Amino acid sequence: METSNSQEREVEQDVFAGQAYEKETIINFNNAEKTASYYTLNFHKRKELLELAEKYPEQVKIVSDNGEAIEALLPKRWIKIRPPRELTDEQRARLSEQGKRLAQMQKMQK
Repeated sequence: METSNSQEREVEQDVFAGQAYEKETIINFNNAEKTASYYTLNFHKRKELLELAEKYPEQVKIVSDNGEAIEALLPKRWIKIRPPRELTDEQRARLSEQGKRLAQMQKMQK
C-alpha cells in the first residue's frame, strides 16, 4: 500500500515535533545554595553554556557533556525571568532607525 506525499509529510512533521519536544531544558536550584544546575538538550543553550564555561571557568562548571546533552553549574543569580520588552510604535521606529544608521556606519568601516 502506497502513502501519499501529504501523509508522509504529516509523519515527518510529527517526528520532528517529537524531537523538538524531547529537547528539554531543566534549571534546578534551591534557597540554600548559591549555584543552579542547568541541564539542556537544546543546541543553542548547550553552545552558550560551553562559551560561558570557557569565559568564566571559576563560575561555570561543566558537570557532564555527551555531545548532545550538557549539565553545568552556574551562579543562581544568573538565572533571570524577563518579560518581553513592550515598545510603542514611536520607540520601535526610533530603534529601527538607530539600527539602520549603525548598520550603515559598520558598512562604511569595512
